[in-house]
Amino acid sequence: MTPPIEISLSKVKVIWLFAGCVLFIILGAFFVIDPEMMVSPIMRSPEVVYITGITSLGFFGLCSIFVAQKLLDTTPGLIIDQNGIINNTGAINVGLIEWKDITRIETMQVMSARFIVLYVSTPEKYINRAKNMFIKQVMNLNYKKFGSPISITSISLKMDWDELARLIFAEFEKRKGY
Repeated sequence: MTPPIEISLSKVKVIWLFAGCVLFIILGAFFVIDPEMMVSPIMRSPEVVYITGITSLGFFGLCSIFVAQKLLDTTPGLIIDQNGIINNTGAINVGLIEWKDITRIETMQVMSARFIVLYVSTPEKYINRAKNMFIKQVMNLNYKKFGSPISITSISLKMDWDELARLIFAEFEKRKGY
């Protein structure tokens, strides 16, 4: 029996994510407080500026809560063992993703964000493990858009994306058929 592979969360990366969230919250607040001042060739209408500000406050406010939780989190960001993968890299943590449920793995990229998609035979099993309705909705959206509710990114890990992808693919190849 091989020991589990544990990859820690990078507190430096998480701090940068938190700083980015705060920056967008501040920008969103300016958009809401004085939309006329923020009118530009890109956003020509104060109403559009105001709606953008409200959206920024809501979205990045929620993100900052999840990122702040990661700052305080002492558990590993990713654990890979003989049973499966525990993904604690972001807000969506559904516990153990069993090797027997993983049918295939793919890498994807949306704009500059790269991630690894774990396709599972029973997506509903993992969606139903979501801690709250917001996370459940996000997982349902991921399932509809990408064909799986589960993805892994290296954005908060002490490991770069290429190394993470190689590791997960290698472990999947070892475990196929379990």
